[in-house]
Amino acid sequence: MRIARPRRTKSRIAALAATAALLSGCSGVGQEGQRTEGEEGPGSTMDLTLVEQFEQARASATSDFEREVFDRAIENGEISADDYEEAFSRYRQCAQDAGLEESYERQPDGIYQIQPSPFEDDTASQRYQDLSIECADGTTMRIEALYRTQISNPDLLEDGREVTLQCLVEAGLVPADYTVEQLHEDFQNGFEDAPFDPMDATAQDCLVRGGYNVEIQDESS
Repeated sequence: MRIARPRRTKSRIAALAATAALLSGCSGVGQEGQRTEGEEGPGSTMDLTLVEQFEQARASATSDFEREVFDRAIENGEISADDYEEAFSRYRQCAQDAGLEESYERQPDGIYQIQPSPFEDDTASQRYQDLSIECADGTTMRIEALYRTQISNPDLLEDGREVTLQCLVEAGLVPADYTVEQLHEDFQNGFEDAPFDPMDATAQDCLVRGGYNVEIQDESS
């Protein structure tokens, strides 16, 4: 997911729920094993183990490279950092060959954040989306989604909000009695009255882990 940080002057914070966007690497991999909202209570975990999700992803892989990565992951029980780096390197090369203008920043958890250059119009935006998805398929799309789950959600919690909450509590950014419901309410209100600064680097990491995208948006836009 892209996290833009323009100047704060005359701006407001906008909180956006992350979607299955290419740039975040959050593809639909493994979604078949997840519950429907409201079916289970707090603490629910994914139906599939991580290795089972690797097996599922391998079955839908579109490149020999992906299949090799998932073969190793199934055998070792995890995706290696080297395999993730190679996947991203292949995506980046494809994007450059396609003429996509992007910048890349490696986050503390090792996942790369992709920031595309501003688009001139909707046509350019759609072209970028189409080409970037094409480049991700067979490189990062499935690998990054599960690598992120592996490092950010080792307990395989079903609800991304619980992943964020757990991270915020462990980081000491919110009190231990801060709840998922409070987090959701703060999210709905753009984190205006949240007990933490959503633009703090540690808070950003926690939010990203749970599937949130937080931006600073100019009020005039």
